[in-house]
Amino acid sequence: MKKITLLLALLFTLSLASQAQNNKDKKEKGKQEKKEKLKEEVKEKAEKETGNAYGKDKGDLKGKEFGQKRAEEAKMKHEEHKKKLDESVTEGEMKTKEARERIKNAKERADKERKEGKISDEEYQKRKEKIDRAERQTEELEKKIEEVKQQEEKVKVMEEKMKEKELEMKEKKKELEEKEM
Repeated sequence: MKKITLLLALLFTLSLASQAQNNKDKKEKGKQEKKEKLKEEVKEKAEKETGNAYGKDKGDLKGKEFGQKRAEEAKMKHEEHKKKLDESVTEGEMKTKEARERIKNAKERADKERKEGKISDEEYQKRKEKIDRAERQTEELEKKIEEVKQQEEKVKVMEEKMKEKELEMKEKKKELEEKEM
């Protein structure tokens, strides 16, 4: 009987030990799976993130060359933007000029037809309201164009100041190089 009890106790402890080992293995597997999932999520986030990442695809360029290329690209983009802005300002000015001309003609026509009795006072008032609305819209467009022109002027002044500072810095650099020699 003692042998059977010992045997049962031994079997019981072995089963507990194997269960503990299984539980430990499962926990480790779970931890590994979590780590793998976390790594995958990080990779996916890195792939999904949309940043400029200017330094990633340098190609054959290194350091200073890459920086100079990027600066040149930025200048070109700035020039394109300025060109588009100038075109839109010119187009807006043409539209406002045409609109002013049409408004003037519409006013003259409405006054003439009213004096001749071709339209009633009620119809004249409706036309006048439409003309006034068109005038307000034209004035708003003119204000926007003027604001853009002012901003362009500010940018030009700032660019000139930057060029002056750049020249000053180059001169100082030359002076320092001469002193070092």
